[in-house]
Amino acid sequence: MLITSTQLQRPLVTLGILAMAILVTSSDLRAQHGVSSASMGFARAGLFMPSESIRIEEFVSYHRHNLPLPTGDDRVAMDLRWDRLAADRGVLQIGLATPEHIDLKKELRPLNLVLVIDCSGSMSGGRLESVNRGILLMVDRLRPTDLVTIVTYSTEAHLTLPACDITNVRAIKRVVNSLYPGGTTNLHGGLMLGYEQAMLHYDPEKTNRVILLTDGIANRGVIDPQQIAAESRAYNQEGIDLSTIGVGHDLNHDLLRQLADAGRGLFHFIDDSQDIEKVFVNELESLLAPAANQIRLSLSIEGAAGDVEVIGYQPTRRGDRWRIDLDHLNYGATQVILVEVPIGDQPVAATVQLRYDDAVSGEQRRVRDRAEWDRRASQRTSRRGTQVLSDPEVRKNVTIARVAQAIRDAAGHWEQNDERRARRALRRGVNFAREFYRPGQDADVERVVGIADGYLERM
Repeated sequence: MLITSTQLQRPLVTLGILAMAILVTSSDLRAQHGVSSASMGFARAGLFMPSESIRIEEFVSYHRHNLPLPTGDDRVAMDLRWDRLAADRGVLQIGLATPEHIDLKKELRPLNLVLVIDCSGSMSGGRLESVNRGILLMVDRLRPTDLVTIVTYSTEAHLTLPACDITNVRAIKRVVNSLYPGGTTNLHGGLMLGYEQAMLHYDPEKTNRVILLTDGIANRGVIDPQQIAAESRAYNQEGIDLSTIGVGHDLNHDLLRQLADAGRGLFHFIDDSQDIEKVFVNELESLLAPAANQIRLSLSIEGAAGDVEVIGYQPTRRGDRWRIDLDHLNYGATQVILVEVPIGDQPVAATVQLRYDDAVSGEQRRVRDRAEWDRRASQRTSRRGTQVLSDPEVRKNVTIARVAQAIRDAAGHWEQNDERRARRALRRGVNFAREFYRPGQDADVERVVGIADGYLERM
C-alpha cells in the first residue's frame, strides 16, 4: 500500500539515537557531536519530511568531524582537502570549525533573550511539556547578567513575563510550569510581539535573540509563510537573531524553514528526551553563543573537466566563481561543504575565500586558502583498482551525503506514489555505504544507513 504525500509525516519506524562521546584527538583537531537540525531529527524518528525540506548538508553537519580549530583570536578555521571520488571525478572538502568551548558563565556576552512559546491546542499531547522541560534545563545555566522575557501565544499573543534577570529564576520557572495548551495558533502575533520585546531591550553589547518554540501550524492572524518570514527578516536585519525549535511530527516545515533561512540560523527539532538534552544542554553554546555572522564563502576551481557540483547547498554562480551564503556559526560548531569536480589529465586547484563578521569584536574577517591536486601524483591502486576516498574524513562525509541524497530522492518518489523507485533510491544509498563501511564499523555512518534501512523495512 502506498502512502500519499499528505500522510508522509506519520511515523514509519522509530530509530534510537546512538550515543557519541566528545573526543579530542589532538590539541588542534575536534571530533564533536554536530548540530541538531530538522532534517536529521525527522530522519532519526523514522519520518519522511517533504523532499524539498530535506537538506543533505544538515545530515553531514550533524555528525562528528575532525577539523582544525581556530587559533589566536580567530573565530573560524578553514580546512581544504582533495580526494578521488571516481576515476574521472574528484571531491573537494571545505571544513569550517569554530572554537570548541566557551565558558557560558564567564565568556558569553550578556543575553537579551526572548522566549516565544506556542501554547495553542496543537501543542497538547506532551509537546508543551517537552518545551517546558527544555526551558527549565536552559534557565539553570544562565547568569545574573542575562535578561529573559517570555511571550506566549495561542489565539492571541501575550507578554507573560516582562523582561527580568536570572536572579528572579523562581519567577521564570513558576511561569514556565504554569503554561498549558489551548486555543488556535496566532504564530505571527506571538513572533512579532517577541521581536518587539527584543527591540525594546536591544543592546549592541549583548546577544539579542528570539527563540521560537512551536509546531509551526499557524491558523489565526497572518498565516502566509512568506509574509511572516519577510517581517521576521526585517528584525533580523536590525540585529535580532532567531532560533527556531520545532516540536512534534506534523510541523509546518515550510514556515519554520523560511524563518530559519531568513535569519540564517538553524531549524532545530525536538521529538524525545534525547533531543531536549541535546538542544538545551549539550548544544547550549551553539544555541546561545554566536561566534561568526554573515558568513560568505567564495569558491573558484581551475582545471575542472566539466561542470562542478556543490553538494546540498544552493550556491550563486558568477562566471567561474561560486558564492555560498552560510548560516551563522555559534561556538562549538562545525560545517562541511563537499564539491564534486570532474577531472581529466590536468591538475585542478581550488581557491576559497571565507568572509565573516566576528560576533565578539564586530570586525569583518577574511580567510583565504588554495589547494592544488594532481590525480596522477596522488593515484594509488589496490586489488580493486584505483583507490577512491582514501582520506577517512572525506570518505565518511561523502558516504553520509550519498545516503542522505538517497533519502531525499526516496521521499520525492514516495510523494509521487512510486514505491519501486523510492526503494531503489534507498538501496542505492545503502549499497554505496557498504562499499566503504562494514556494519557497525562507524557509528555515524551506521546511523544514516539504519535510517535508510528502516524506511525500506516499512515500505
